[in-house]
Amino acid sequence: MITSKVSTLVNSLPSNQAFLIRCQSTLAERMKRAVGKGSYESEEDQRHRLEEQIDSQGEQFRELYVMPKRKLNAQIQLERMTGRAEQPKYSHPDIHDRLAVRRPRAEEMSPDQDWPTVWPAAATYRSSVVPLPIRMGSRKHPEKRAPFKRVGNLELLKIPNFLHLTPEHIKRHCEAIKRTSLRDPRARTNTIEVKLNSFGFNEHDKEKFRHLVGNRYNEEKDTVTIVTDRCYTRKQNRDYADFLLTALYFESKKLESWEEQKLRDDSIKVEFAGSKIEKRIIELVEKVAKSAAAEDDDTKIPPAAEAIKNNEGGEKAILQHPTVKEFAET
Repeated sequence: MITSKVSTLVNSLPSNQAFLIRCQSTLAERMKRAVGKGSYESEEDQRHRLEEQIDSQGEQFRELYVMPKRKLNAQIQLERMTGRAEQPKYSHPDIHDRLAVRRPRAEEMSPDQDWPTVWPAAATYRSSVVPLPIRMGSRKHPEKRAPFKRVGNLELLKIPNFLHLTPEHIKRHCEAIKRTSLRDPRARTNTIEVKLNSFGFNEHDKEKFRHLVGNRYNEEKDTVTIVTDRCYTRKQNRDYADFLLTALYFESKKLESWEEQKLRDDSIKVEFAGSKIEKRIIELVEKVAKSAAAEDDDTKIPPAAEAIKNNEGGEKAILQHPTVKEFAET
């Protein structure tokens, strides 16, 4: 119904009037302005036109035109037709271009491929390079379905791989390290050997020093050997060894309160003086001397008991006898 009325109205008007009505369209004006062929109305004409447009409540109609961020298709076509825009160039698919795409490297590798050149250093797993049928992942029914394949498997990317540490890799690394090097680790090792008698220790200091150095003391040579190789340079190791000797010296000189509670079992050597063996020897010699004196037989008196018979010192004389002293030293 509306279409028939509009067509009747347009047919009743002259052709030039119908053309003017079409030109009053806002879209047509925008199109002309985009192409650069439209005439812009003045501010006074625009204000007058807006004042005449009133809505049902008597308020002026505020025109709102939201310009899209992209160009309209009609505007793009007009720009291309007028030469203001370039015609797009579409690439036609070529079978030779598709055949030129290389297959994955893993499919082209030979069994005797030099693997260290393919994977020289640590890198993330790439299925197109590694020609191994690796699978990883979990499924709901593992007895029915195998884990996921290597292609597009993200689980293989999460974990570190050791493809750069094969026996051939390690062999080449060792050969490269064997070359001439200016830094020899053996050059930084420092050894100090000192005589224990040169410190001037007494018995307490000497025994404590031996406890501190442990197996670094050689009893046959009476020397202490300290080897330092922790630091990076020889001078640093030398200074560290001097510091250790200084600390050992002053710690050995100290006498702590807990050292007074030392027992005979804590000694490094078994001491003859004050031991049970010493008491038994004295008792045995005295007993033999008394029995010989009771029988008035001087031939049965041992050499160590002659001092007791002559009252020349008793126990001290027995301990000073060469035979007893030799036994005590052993």
